[in-house]
Amino acid sequence: MTLATEPTAAGPRDHVVHFYDDEFELARTVGEYLRDAAAAGAVAIVIVTDPHRQTFETQFASAGIDPLEACENGTLVLLDASATMASFLHAGGVDAEAFHSVVGSVLRRAVDTGRPVRAYGEMVALLWEQGNVLAAIEVEKLWNDLGRELDFSLLCAYRSASVQGSEHAQALEQVCHLHSSELPRGAVHGHDTARPATAEVSARFAAVRDAPRSARHFMTDALVRWGYGGSFMEDAQLVVAELASNAVVH
Repeated sequence: MTLATEPTAAGPRDHVVHFYDDEFELARTVGEYLRDAAAAGAVAIVIVTDPHRQTFETQFASAGIDPLEACENGTLVLLDASATMASFLHAGGVDAEAFHSVVGSVLRRAVDTGRPVRAYGEMVALLWEQGNVLAAIEVEKLWNDLGRELDFSLLCAYRSASVQGSEHAQALEQVCHLHSSELPRGAVHGHDTARPATAEVSARFAAVRDAPRSARHFMTDALVRWGYGGSFMEDAQLVVAELASNAVVH
């Protein structure tokens, strides 16, 4: 996964993730993504919670686009995240066939128009916030399955605070690997939120078999909090795991 240079950079079959710090940042980033979709003549598929639905409708209106008219002419498809999830989530598990039937049918109709298709979804973030991390990862994989079949770009967003902590490090690694790129933290109009010029964290680990994995998770959590990801994260994980393994052996 790479770090995207533009806040709304997303080409066909791109699956982009954004870790946001506050609602203002989310509104600006997703708003740009959706306005760019409108400017490109794309069909925008938006699967959101109700409060965010109102926010993004306002973003459309501010760009001179009537959300109601856009829904009627098919250039905007608004779906409720909870209701959509309920159609393929059973006893906390994900029904892959139902996901492909429900979400896939929406995407296929959009792709069949011949227009570019941009999707934004909050189902994975909602599952994560509910503590159903395994289901969130499974849904990310199913989005990728659809991406191999259909031409569309996808933006997912997670609240930064919800993915922090060493207990989430391994799952967060999986989430990052399932995306093609990550938007810079705090990205608005192509500018990154400044990362700390100098920062230091430390921890001690016993010289036991699981120490390299614990050290990797500790470092991953720190880098996420500082806004790093992509190939930088992958290289750092490799270096830390190698150093910690050598330390344990020797």
